[in-house]
Amino acid sequence: MQQIIYLEVDDDITTIRNRLEWAQAPRVLLVIPPGCPALRRPLDFKLLRRQVNALGIEVALVSKDPVVQDLAYEHKFSVFSTTKRGQRARWRKADEDEVTPLPPRPRARRSLWSALQENQRLRRALLIARQVLASGLFLIVAGALLLAGYLVIPSATVILVPTSEVVSIAVPLTASPEVDSVNAAQLLLPAQVVEVRVEDRAQIPTSGTKDAPDAPATGTVVFINRLAASVTVPKGTTVSTSAGTPIRFMTLEDVTLPPSVGSIGRVGVQAVEPGPIGNVGVNLINRVEGPLAVKVRVTNDEPTGGGTVKQVSMVTPADKERLRALLLQQLQQKAYATMTAELAEGQFIPAESLRVELILVENYDKFVEEVADTLGLEMRVVVSGLVIDEADATPLMREMLKNQVRNGFDLLPDTIQLRRGQVIGVREEDRAVQFVMEGSAVMAAHMDVALIQEAIRGKTPEFALEYLRAHVPLRAEPQVTLSPEWLPLRRIPWLPLRINVVVQSGG
Repeated sequence: MQQIIYLEVDDDITTIRNRLEWAQAPRVLLVIPPGCPALRRPLDFKLLRRQVNALGIEVALVSKDPVVQDLAYEHKFSVFSTTKRGQRARWRKADEDEVTPLPPRPRARRSLWSALQENQRLRRALLIARQVLASGLFLIVAGALLLAGYLVIPSATVILVPTSEVVSIAVPLTASPEVDSVNAAQLLLPAQVVEVRVEDRAQIPTSGTKDAPDAPATGTVVFINRLAASVTVPKGTTVSTSAGTPIRFMTLEDVTLPPSVGSIGRVGVQAVEPGPIGNVGVNLINRVEGPLAVKVRVTNDEPTGGGTVKQVSMVTPADKERLRALLLQQLQQKAYATMTAELAEGQFIPAESLRVELILVENYDKFVEEVADTLGLEMRVVVSGLVIDEADATPLMREMLKNQVRNGFDLLPDTIQLRRGQVIGVREEDRAVQFVMEGSAVMAAHMDVALIQEAIRGKTPEFALEYLRAHVPLRAEPQVTLSPEWLPLRRIPWLPLRINVVVQSGG
């Protein structure tokens, strides 16, 4: 039985000995990868031989490294160039108590080791030669740089503030979802429709009023005994009128009729329903409800009264319309806040472009003419808006600003300022938004830097100042500075590249 153990590049002799302790076969083939530092010293092989003898196993090596092959041969370990050869070939055996290494390998292998050492000496020599060559090149480059620095050390800085003016424009632009790209000729920009779903609830006080029942009517009725026996009419007995819609009353206390036909008893009553409906005339209460109807008759010898009404608030159609408009506006504001929170830099949504696309839920908590002090409404809607990117207008506005520049002037790009103006309106047919973009910039007199450098090179600072005042359109005094100040020759450098002309907008 044979087991193959593949070593890692960073394994050392300690790791190899530990892995051999866990070997599952009496014959182990160790595969050493290139660059592995293990088994490159005689001491490593002595420790390996001691571990192999202690475990009572056989070990062979697979390596193409000549150092490993030489040391393996000297310490009586079989070594092979490939794993297949190690599996098929016969392994060398060593006595367990033998620790003396073999004499050196045949001359051919020893020559290979010598060649390797010679190669290392040659590599060190090449490294030394490379370092000498690099030092020489460094000295040459340093000398060239010193010479160039000596030739171009003088420098001059010329600061010019040219004549300038402010140009401004206001351009009406149209952004439409039906436009795919910027159309500079027609001042059209693309726009994107976005939608959000929002919900909310609102409540308003009702504005309608009407009469509503207030206090119930009261009075007295007379019960007449139909029997020769005593009859008790309990509290809460219901009596009513019989003409038209019955108006019902309830007795307020118990009453007992004497035991004779025609005996009477008087008791107070109160209308079941509040309001003036309970105010009835004499003898209109003439019906007893329930089983007592066969025992007694009832009548009212006096009219009932005290039923009143009061003014109460109620829901009107106008309240519903007012609440609906209020909540729709509230939902659009909520949708606008949601949309703008998700916009990228430079994008905006005109509030005028918001539109309620779909009403998903619309629930009022009261009906029209229902008595209530407040009316509530819950709505869930889909709101859409138009997203416009100001970056789409930037190239167009820059080009229009350039068209405002007069001959002999240059537009200063760093001074360009663009801002969004008011929204003109929204076209219903194509949902296009018309708005104003405003732009301003500074145009400065053109400075021919090359001509200025050629005119003043090699001249004194005084000559340069007189030339600039006479031939360059400036609105501030020019400045000429030479450096370094310790140079004895106070002249503008001859090399134009050493003359730095700084053009300032001057605010």
